[in-house]
Amino acid sequence: MRIPGSNTPACDDRNKRLVFLIVILSVLSFAYKLFILSQRSQYFGIDPDEGYYLLLARNLMMGRGYTLNGLPNIIFPPLLPFLIACVSKVFSSYQISLNVITATAGTIMGPLSYLIARKRLNVFRSLLCCFLVLFIPELNLFQPISDQYINVLYRGSDIFNCCLILFVVYFTILLAETGRNLWAVFSGFFLGLSYLTRPEAIILFMVLLILLFIGKVLRYSLSSWRNLLLLAVTFIAFSFPYIYYLHNTTGAWMLSGKVAASQKYRIAMLEVIHNNDWRSFNSIQYSLNDNSTEMNDPYFGYSNQSDHLATDNPEPFPQLVFNNLSAYWIIPIILFAFPLIPFFIAGLAKALFQLRKDKSYYYVVILSLFLYSLIIESLSYPIPRHHIFLVPIYILLACVGLSMLNDLFILLSVSGRQVRKLIILMIRIFIFAYIIIVNSLEMLLVISGGLYVENGNIIISQRLFETKADVIMSRYPEIAVRALSDWQVLPEAPLINTLKFAKIKNVDYIVFQDEQRPFYRIVDVNNSDWPPDSMDQYSVVIVERAPTYEIICYLHKE
Repeated sequence: MRIPGSNTPACDDRNKRLVFLIVILSVLSFAYKLFILSQRSQYFGIDPDEGYYLLLARNLMMGRGYTLNGLPNIIFPPLLPFLIACVSKVFSSYQISLNVITATAGTIMGPLSYLIARKRLNVFRSLLCCFLVLFIPELNLFQPISDQYINVLYRGSDIFNCCLILFVVYFTILLAETGRNLWAVFSGFFLGLSYLTRPEAIILFMVLLILLFIGKVLRYSLSSWRNLLLLAVTFIAFSFPYIYYLHNTTGAWMLSGKVAASQKYRIAMLEVIHNNDWRSFNSIQYSLNDNSTEMNDPYFGYSNQSDHLATDNPEPFPQLVFNNLSAYWIIPIILFAFPLIPFFIAGLAKALFQLRKDKSYYYVVILSLFLYSLIIESLSYPIPRHHIFLVPIYILLACVGLSMLNDLFILLSVSGRQVRKLIILMIRIFIFAYIIIVNSLEMLLVISGGLYVENGNIIISQRLFETKADVIMSRYPEIAVRALSDWQVLPEAPLINTLKFAKIKNVDYIVFQDEQRPFYRIVDVNNSDWPPDSMDQYSVVIVERAPTYEIICYLHKE
């Protein structure tokens, strides 16, 4: 990492100290992230999406293919589960492997942000950008501390995908300013990896390709037609095998099975986002088909036996886009740290002004992520974690705004040099204090949570692990993950239909959780009779009772 134009021994020493400082900050950030993540999985619980990734990785390692609930998966792209499976060979734990991947990705974003910022900012402000990306709370909120769905910013793949998008930004900027074929290949490569992590990346691929095409035509960048072709070919080469897998599984050409699935419960999802009301969403996503043989939602595996439910979306497309964008305010409120807002506004204004000048490719690429975010929002619903890639860009533009403030003070000669320096110093102290205080509070929350929070899922998982259950049915996959069992999703259905479904799926135990208190009723399916037409013909036999759970089975009444 060499400062441009510095070849003297003094500058070399400065570069070494700079690299050493970035390495120290990165190591501290990695240790902090890994600690928070380990406490999360040990005490606070495993998020449902996180559990899906872990189960997919385990099924890959066990030779079951890319399956969930014993069925081919078409919702979650395969890169993250594949990486978890590979890293688990080193750590012998899928959960630890995911934690290491997330902490590593979050740490890499710091030096990467420095390299991106350094193209327009001085060393100090680039270091500030690096520091904020490494430690800002919005990129370190791994604990599920809120009951509000939209406030949760990590559910397994988000930080990893954010890191990939930052790589795309960096190499696309290099491509635009140099026109080298190597940067085109790298840009297409990381776009492909991002698509294999979250399917929305296909939108970013199209956005960047169009912008580079316009830049080539208007001569705003040095990219060539060969560059654009290489970028597109590289992206397609890495993404097409997954598209082909989706075609082989479903018989239809598609970019992701998630788009059609999510539109089926879009209205219900808005109830979750705005009112934290899960009732309509649960009744749709966890519905069982009429024959009680398969789930209807492909989130839990693709099957031809699923009923084809009508899309719960009566709005015309233009109205849908308008309604989505009118709720976009949720995203910046959750993602953008309040103390940086005035600096961000100044930096954004400068970036927009720079678009009028030649060689404006730097800010074109940076601002393209906001266009990417708006397109995602117009087609989906406002979930801030889907837009978390905006956080490093927000920080970068805030640092640009901070540099403008310093230039403004110099231009206006505000009360002399000493006062000017004092004002800038106070601003820096305020920003650093904000980051340190908020992260310290997060650390205290984790430590106190580790001491006092009792996760009932851990207790139940340990008990079911002792029974050596092969298949566990529950609403969330955490219990099966911890019990080292295969998982079947618990449907939203009458008990008689649920028991029939469990018998077909060879489930050993069904876990019902009391929503009002930390208590579990566990049905021993193996020792329960096949359900008749009415549950009135059954008697409940308690096999085992404990303070937090009871294991029961259903038998014919004598």
